[in-house]
Amino acid sequence: MPQRRLSTLKVLFAALLIPAVAACTQEHTGAAKKPSSSAPTSVSSTTESANPNPNGLSASVPPELDDGETLAARHGNLRGNHQLHFAKGKKGDALIVAVRCQGKGELNVEIKNLHSSFPLECIDKEVSETYNLLNVKGAEAEGDIFVRTSPTVRWSLTVGRGTPPEEEEPSLTSPAAG
Repeated sequence: MPQRRLSTLKVLFAALLIPAVAACTQEHTGAAKKPSSSAPTSVSSTTESANPNPNGLSASVPPELDDGETLAARHGNLRGNHQLHFAKGKKGDALIVAVRCQGKGELNVEIKNLHSSFPLECIDKEVSETYNLLNVKGAEAEGDIFVRTSPTVRWSLTVGRGTPPEEEEPSLTSPAAG
């Protein structure tokens, strides 16, 4: 999905059952801050809620991936609940899940093999969009995504693979003498 469309609300979600500390990012392709721990885990999300068809967005058309990201699955013009399969990635790849929706209700996405899930609030006559980058153990494995929502909500989904964000080294700072 082109970065120019990702200038609105940036939100991070933590993976269920996987200890992770998340931080807001300026751009979804930028580095998501991770905790200093032995298990590399991070989940970042960018959410955009827009007016009807701004920039030509349609809930029926799956979101685009950024340059350098590879496609694992793409599904468009869906309504209601679905189970969708995505392909295996290369070792070390992060999993990308981008979703668009329109219609009143909440859309819930669950990636069971990663013990991860996230919601997206869908709005009548507006297109909402989220982009999630999951850098958790096992993210390169194939799997299934379960989407649950009302039959009145129209949505599309793109699953991709990308390079995990670079880790920032923890820094020690001392309070300024005063």
